[in-house]
Amino acid sequence: MTSDLLLDEINKFFIDLGGGYAFWAPYLINTDYSQKSKPVHGLGKSSPEDILRAAKKARLLRSELSVDELKKSLIDGSYNDPDIDYKAIDCSGFTYYVIDGVLQKSPGERLAKYLSVPKSHVLNGAYNLDEWKNAYTLSDEEAKSLPEDVPMEWVIEKFQRKPVNLCRVAGLVSDYSSVGIEFDSARVGDLVHMSTPGSNVPHVAIVMHKEKDVFKIVHSSRANESDPGGVRMDELHFDGTHYNTSKLDKPRTIIGLRRLKAFI
Repeated sequence: MTSDLLLDEINKFFIDLGGGYAFWAPYLINTDYSQKSKPVHGLGKSSPEDILRAAKKARLLRSELSVDELKKSLIDGSYNDPDIDYKAIDCSGFTYYVIDGVLQKSPGERLAKYLSVPKSHVLNGAYNLDEWKNAYTLSDEEAKSLPEDVPMEWVIEKFQRKPVNLCRVAGLVSDYSSVGIEFDSARVGDLVHMSTPGSNVPHVAIVMHKEKDVFKIVHSSRANESDPGGVRMDELHFDGTHYNTSKLDKPRTIIGLRRLKAFI
């Protein structure tokens, strides 16, 4: 993968409405909304094209909003309009769109071919979500025989799911989808697997550039729940033993580096 190919896909998430009114796509994760009586599906998985369309429409409706206010309005559900509400990107959704875009250009493949979906996710959808059940009835025998890492292409075919909506950090960093690597061998397009201290929520970033003991990474993130966050570029330093995450938006623990099998 070349840096130029990667940057082309990253820049699609820079939402430019003209006249200096521009921002990086905001962040949203579905855990905040999953307990609602009518949960919103596909949160944090909006395409850059969907986010741009939503921002344009929101700008027309609320021209008085500042850039930051408009960015926040795209994730708070206040428009009561499915074309605008909850249009944002989480870390795994961002990774999916960027890497899938690169693969489509070279060598002309789709990322879903190389990814898996955790068995627990498949069973939850198959048994609990009407849109999954309406598409395919999973037999008890099939459920028992499912591997822990279910090929994403199988899930897409059976349940008619949108690939990016199936993409989670767990699927990107599983041994089915990627391999662990060391800092010295890392290159553009590799993934940095992280967690937040005190939280079981995983996180992933993409390596944009590597020079000596420094990574330049790109990811979608937020510092806290009141921060709309979004796509950002950060530096990650490595002293040969430990990673220094002080320049990230919030404290992180580095779990490891992964290379997607699509690039092996």
